[in-house]
Amino acid sequence: MSTIADGAPSVGTDIEALYKNFSFGQQFPVADEEALRAVMREAADELALEQLMEVLPPLFNLLWRDRSEPIVERYLTRYVDGGLSPFVDLVNAPHDGKRIVFFTAEINYKLYREALYLKRNGFRVFLVSLVDYGQTMRDSFNAAFDACLALPFNLTLLRILLSRLRPDILHVHCNMFAYAMARTVIEAKGDALVVCELGDITTVYAEPEVLAMVTPMDKVELDYAMERYLCHHADGLLHQYSTDVEEELRDRHGALPQAMQMQPFPCPEFIHYESARHSQSDGIIRCVFPGNTPPIAPTHPKEVYPSRTIIDTAETLCAQGIGVDIVLDPSKPLDATAPNFAAWRELGERYPHFRIMNGVPPDQISEAICRHDFGLLHNSIDWSVLRCRRSKMLLQTANKFFTYLEAGLPILVDPEFAYMAEMVSEHGIGLVLTKDELRNAAAHIAAFDHAAAVENIRRYNEQHNMAREIHRLIAFYDRLGNDAAEGLRAAV
Repeated sequence: MSTIADGAPSVGTDIEALYKNFSFGQQFPVADEEALRAVMREAADELALEQLMEVLPPLFNLLWRDRSEPIVERYLTRYVDGGLSPFVDLVNAPHDGKRIVFFTAEINYKLYREALYLKRNGFRVFLVSLVDYGQTMRDSFNAAFDACLALPFNLTLLRILLSRLRPDILHVHCNMFAYAMARTVIEAKGDALVVCELGDITTVYAEPEVLAMVTPMDKVELDYAMERYLCHHADGLLHQYSTDVEEELRDRHGALPQAMQMQPFPCPEFIHYESARHSQSDGIIRCVFPGNTPPIAPTHPKEVYPSRTIIDTAETLCAQGIGVDIVLDPSKPLDATAPNFAAWRELGERYPHFRIMNGVPPDQISEAICRHDFGLLHNSIDWSVLRCRRSKMLLQTANKFFTYLEAGLPILVDPEFAYMAEMVSEHGIGLVLTKDELRNAAAHIAAFDHAAAVENIRRYNEQHNMAREIHRLIAFYDRLGNDAAEGLRAAV
């Protein structure tokens, strides 16, 4: 059997069948009773009553997929043309500037930052989220977008909705194991441009057999194939890696659309410097990590999850009397009482300076953490255990890198994160410590010029903030539009 390291599926894998099943076999919206009754009347001659009962929303039985799909399609069409028509009308309303619809299957604060500043530059921006971003985030997202729509993850529903929309740009945030969403958007794009923005990149993350340790192989193969599809068919591609990743993707997939690095740069109104740090009152240096901690459990093996080792980093620091605060992602509630999180609870019991804290929306996080001393981006990586691709570690940047800069926090980073470590060293905005040096972090921190680093962070934030950098994204959109117009003229 062939491998799929180059993005091609294994021999015998029916990617089209996987894509069809993935598209159809997801969640359904709560039934609109009147629309459902109309569909049932139309379907009365197609299915026996007992078969109809098998497909009534929200209890669709996927075993009946082949028989129920036409009914579901009709039902979802009514659902779009009924309850979703106000959103469609808003997107399609005439506007002097460009209209952009963002799509995501996972809440990502990068799209929030981009939309905020596109809107300030005359764009109309809309969000279609195939995950509920929750009450905690609702006010923040409603302020950044002209309208937000949260839908169940169902690509049949998404395709029908897309057929009604007439935006200029479809901006897709592509999440691992949901790349099929990007293909659906590309296939139904109409006259719009499709820009795919990659977070974690599946083929860069790890080899298929490694990902298959935690995800069914057919889902891995589908994601590899969908990544290849978007590299061949998207109009543009954005990423937050070193630009070296572009050559890797081009070599692996045999094609790459116009590509550009776009980071989640600091937003000026979120920047919050605080000279009065916690450590100045009690002498305890405090590091912070905003983001959920992985379970310490067989479901999250160290071979696949580099973040599993954050607990090792935290313990190494806590043993030296350094405080560590984990500030949770408010869009991903965590049950810290669950058995899989026993190791984290035990760490807090042994070290009173280790805490897990509730998260806040992205426009409040810098103020919440600005009195800490360092932002953590340090995993105690052991390459004899970790089986991710080296390029994932070497080339990536993390959203929280820029959150730390908004909060005026120097960054404590692992040199295994080579690109981020390079930025920290180049701009003088933090401290790069190896795994061995971390064991003596207290001495390194004592010798570190914290005030100079904060001044360098101020300088970086003035030169590389979202108010400035958004114009690179706008210029990228314009280039894609000009290329599309040239192609149309050439075709005519």
